[in-house]
Amino acid sequence: MFSAKPPFKLAIASSFMDGAARDSAAVTALMEKDYKGEKLCTQKEIDINLQALRAVGILKIVSESATHISYAITEYGRLKVQKAL
Repeated sequence: MFSAKPPFKLAIASSFMDGAARDSAAVTALMEKDYKGEKLCTQKEIDINLQALRAVGILKIVSESATHISYAITEYGRLKVQKAL
């Protein structure tokens, strides 16, 4: 569907399609492969996007501590990402 890179938030959500739980640092490392140097490709911006994806039910929190939050994709999120790709 996309001739170039997918939209940034969709790329973040699709990084969870393998079923693995990730924190913002791990997602940042993945996104840097395609989006390095772009304004949105910072850990702070990715954390904001992760929170937004959680707020709409695409992702869920699977572990949380004072300094670390790990997310995983929901079944609803999996369906939405598959449809968008």
